[in-house]
Amino acid sequence: MVASRMRCPGAVAGTANRHSTRRNQRQVPPVLPSEAEVLRSVWSLYGDELRPYGRLLRKRLAEQLGPRLQFCTDSQLRTICEISPFLRVEHEELGDESTGEWSALLVNGSPKFVDVYSVDDAYPEEVWSAAEAHFEAVGGNLVLPRGRYASARVLLAQRLPFLAGCTL
Repeated sequence: MVASRMRCPGAVAGTANRHSTRRNQRQVPPVLPSEAEVLRSVWSLYGDELRPYGRLLRKRLAEQLGPRLQFCTDSQLRTICEISPFLRVEHEELGDESTGEWSALLVNGSPKFVDVYSVDDAYPEEVWSAAEAHFEAVGGNLVLPRGRYASARVLLAQRLPFLAGCTL
């Protein structure tokens, strides 16, 4: 009889702990990245000649900060960028409509970004020949992660001579 008085009226046995756990989880304030951490990630993307779109900035921050970033929403990250006097947030538009995509650019930076959708090939034939020879040599033993960026990071980490001086 004592146990029934401790439960909420109409509650099913065992639900009180589940609800109190959810309540406790909501009370934990999210730990947002600092402005310095965001700036470091933006600089990192500039170094890789990648335009710091919000989605790429979030991925780079996740690489640098780990699971702590999971509590930061895209709108919170954008707000951090908008508040920073060192960043300028640009919203991308397609025709007359906003795409919802945004990027955080350095106020005093001189961007030189790679156009990942360009059909122009910026690399000399020697790079492609060396890459082909490498991939033929490893045969089916090379396993790369999904996605261009993740695959590029794995290849760059191998310090392959034909990729020396190349950005991600």
